[in-house]
Amino acid sequence: MQQQIRKSDMQAILDLNMDLVHVNKDEEFNAIFDAMSKVIPFDKATLIHVSSAPQSSQSLSAFGLKVVSKNISRDKQKELAAPEYLLNNQDLYYAINQQEPFWLSHSGECDFGILGQNNLIASFSSPNSSNNTVLTLDCSHNEASEVFSKIVKYLLPSFHEAIRRSPHILDEQISPREYDVLQWIKEGKSTWEISKILSISERTVKFHIKNLCHKLNATNRTHALAKAIQFRLIDY
Repeated sequence: MQQQIRKSDMQAILDLNMDLVHVNKDEEFNAIFDAMSKVIPFDKATLIHVSSAPQSSQSLSAFGLKVVSKNISRDKQKELAAPEYLLNNQDLYYAINQQEPFWLSHSGECDFGILGQNNLIASFSSPNSSNNTVLTLDCSHNEASEVFSKIVKYLLPSFHEAIRRSPHILDEQISPREYDVLQWIKEGKSTWEISKILSISERTVKFHIKNLCHKLNATNRTHALAKAIQFRLIDY
């Protein structure tokens, strides 16, 4: 017999969907996860956004990876946001290619510690785009439920849009001078032109660009500019 969502949970689900529409900061996901745990009891939650779905492990630095989570340490979250996560976790590759939420059982935790023994995983992709969002819920204290899968499927498009809207939180803040360099890169100025405008040497400009690429996990100045715009660090 097909399981149905309880009427008592429907209002909570509608409220969650509306709350997700208004999320603009990563820290606002905490309240969302707290509210969702009352409908789907879970131990840990991880929301991963991949700005370009990888077909293989090569050129990982070209893919934007962003993570928000609940009940996962900041150090662990930083590990998840590193390219090595894509290299070492085949569950994410598998999840990105699934059209429906699915349950995944583990005898123990995976290397990155986000999975328990019973996990609900769902993926959503933007139409005509390579943006993907994967939601993982560690439901180890609950049995697999068709109802939970339906709820996640309903909420996932709103989670996807929310994490795309929220600005990226950098572990290393961009300095005022690096912002200046970014702004002039946006205006199409060369390294030499930026050095003259800011009255610094070309070597110093290159140093700032190198730091920007490191902080934004970018491969070059154009990639750094694109990520700065994506993360709303500068206006476009």
